[in-house]
Amino acid sequence: MNFSERKRTVDNVIALINAKWNNHVTMDVQSYVNVSTVIRFTDDRFGEWFSCPKSVYNGVGHPRTTFEKKSISHKLDMSEILSRIESTHNGKVVLDESTFKTPYVKARFVDFEHGGQHLETFGRAGDTQFEIFNKNQKV
Repeated sequence: MNFSERKRTVDNVIALINAKWNNHVTMDVQSYVNVSTVIRFTDDRFGEWFSCPKSVYNGVGHPRTTFEKKSISHKLDMSEILSRIESTHNGKVVLDESTFKTPYVKARFVDFEHGGQHLETFGRAGDTQFEIFNKNQKV
């Protein structure tokens, strides 16, 4: 623990947490000892969890907050997905957009070069060997 952390008061820690989390996270003030001791926090959306104040004011929130941030950062818009398919297959494979939900759920792809329609996830359709898998899974 460095010198500045030893001087942090409850009000100082609350101000840092509010600045980082826009007043969506509250700290159990009665259990506060120092910035390195694990105490209870409450997130407006996800409920209670336990962490040390130092982690919370440095940006580590409720465990479900982390999952939410990751899922938002991995979302692709339809134009990006279509451009990736086009660049990989040069127009020989097309996505039926009406069947697409997420990159991880099977959707219908039409293979013009080898004929047929295939149900596959976007990750597999991005594979350059699209024509060799799921030949028996014609739709």
